Amino acid sequence: ISTNHTYFCYLYVVWNVRKGTRCQGYYDVMGQWDPPFNCNAGVFLYCCGTCFYRFCCQFRQQRLDQTICSNYDTPIWANTGNIPQYAARFLFLLRT
Repeated sequence: ISTNHTYFCYLYVVWNVRKGTRCQGYYDVMGQWDPPFNCNAGVFLYCCGTCFYRFCCQFRQQRLDQTICSNYDTPIWANTGNIPQYAARFLFLLRT
C-alpha cells in the first residue's frame, strides 16, 4: 500500500468517526414523539440508550441497534379516537 493510499484511508476513517451518528425519531413510553437528532457534540458521537429513551454517548460498543426498535409509528393506545370503557365510566361518575 502506498503512503498516499494509507493517508486517504486514515482521513476516511477519521471523518466517518467524527461525523457521529443519528438517533432516529421515535415514540417514547408516554406516547410522545421524540424527533430525530444528531450525535456529533465533542466525544458524544453514538446513539445509545434504549428504544424508548435515546441519548448520545461516547463509546461505540454502547450504541443502540435502532433496527431492533419498533416504536416508530403512533402506538395504538395513544390514538385519541375512542375512550376506553373504564375511562368512560369514570368520566360519567365525575359528571354525576
